[in-house]
Amino acid sequence: LEYNEYTIDEETLNTIDPDLITEVEVVIVMGTWCSDSQREVSRFYKIAEFINIDADQIKVIGVNKNKKAEDTPVSNLKIEFVPTFIFNSANREIGRIIESPIESLEKDILNILLEN
Repeated sequence: LEYNEYTIDEETLNTIDPDLITEVEVVIVMGTWCSDSQREVSRFYKIAEFINIDADQIKVIGVNKNKKAEDTPVSNLKIEFVPTFIFNSANREIGRIIESPIESLEKDILNILLEN
């Protein structure tokens, strides 16, 4: 529902250099029980499709209400709130969006990519 109803900010997304996208991996830590996760992850996937983030560049980790995941160590990710979108480039973290965007998902993604 959220995916279909969300209107992406194409103007902001069109300013993102496609070369920056190919260098990024995104780890999404979410809870299916969490309304913020349900809303923001759906929106993120619509954005990812628009800016051509390949599915291989996205890793989703589902956690329980204690922020733990079976068979997946998440303690090293220092997750306090879900969803958390962790952006990595060249094997290092370049930014996070935690729980809700500061401006919008599109603008926060752009800012993370431009800062690095």
